[in-house]
Amino acid sequence: MQLLINILLFLMVVMSGSLVTAASARPVAGEPVLVLSAHDSMSRERIVRSSGGQLIGPVSAPLASLAVSNDPKFISRLQSVGALVVLDGRAIAQLCGASL
Repeated sequence: MQLLINILLFLMVVMSGSLVTAASARPVAGEPVLVLSAHDSMSRERIVRSSGGQLIGPVSAPLASLAVSNDPKFISRLQSVGALVVLDGRAIAQLCGASL
């Protein structure tokens, strides 16, 4: 039982470091970003489109969507029109074991 607890603690430490690294990566214009908002996916789509971007992928999570735009002001516009957090989409994808 102690071995299992030690393994779980080790995994928590490793994953939390990866999460901090991914969350601290700065989003870049022209690259995918993860847009988190308290709105539903339809409202999030309006936030992204009104900021000059477009959603990526066929589905969105309940609180987040991937989006992209080549507009250098896209990220600041997202934050000004209702996005709670905008994260580097590639860093988050790597954390999840995927690539964009």
